[in-house]
Amino acid sequence: MKDNKLSITCPNCGKLNVIGSPRCSNCGHPLPNSNQWGPPQHQQIPKRLVGITLTVAAVLAMILLWTIIQHNQALSYATFLNSAPQKVILYNARHRPVKTVYLIGD
Repeated sequence: MKDNKLSITCPNCGKLNVIGSPRCSNCGHPLPNSNQWGPPQHQQIPKRLVGITLTVAAVLAMILLWTIIQHNQALSYATFLNSAPQKVILYNARHRPVKTVYLIGD
């Protein structure tokens, strides 16, 4: 078997040929020029498809954000209902009580 780096495959019959040969040695089909071979050319994604994809992604992101906000609000409300007020006493520099505050929540 020949080295693939030094050969070109015939698009018609699949036989390996020497690079630079104008025709296939097996079937005589014209071979592409060696300068036509290179990294594969990627097809462009249609702009319409890109727009649709971005729209769907934005809608899904908004739904996810809304769900997170609703879940957090429910947790905050449940925490508010289930917690007892906490007494906090504020002291001055001389360690005397100045103000009493009641906090609700954890």
